[in-house]
Amino acid sequence: MRKWTGSILVAALVGCAGVQEGSWERGAGLFGDGTGYQPLVMVTMPTSTCDLPAFVLGFKDSYVLHWNQQVSTKIAQHSADMLKPSPEGAAQNSPSTYQALLIGASPAGGQTTFPNRCRSQSYVNGQAAGVKKAEVNFNLLPAQPTR
Repeated sequence: MRKWTGSILVAALVGCAGVQEGSWERGAGLFGDGTGYQPLVMVTMPTSTCDLPAFVLGFKDSYVLHWNQQVSTKIAQHSADMLKPSPEGAAQNSPSTYQALLIGASPAGGQTTFPNRCRSQSYVNGQAAGVKKAEVNFNLLPAQPTR
């Protein structure tokens, strides 16, 4: 998968000036520490967001966490399935397909604090949007092929 840093910094620095009513989308850019799976994700930011960089940071932090939790659950399920006896010649699911979907964790993980309410609320709103988007995107993955 092609890695890209996109224009998230530029989009985040634009601020609220000239934003149309409703919401708008921008590419999320690089996820986690840049290693592992790099999904191409569009971030929908409500115009009520007063601090775009904080919103994007919250989005990306929660997207990576939620995505990796879902992928890890699938890896564990398929690993457990491989330990079960199966009839000769029966297809086995491999956890390696899902392992390739793990996003490298960000070294700056943990609770983020902001000096004002605007940034804090934008971060929290971004977190909520990130969880929803990760759930939607994960559910769009095709069922894992059997080997």
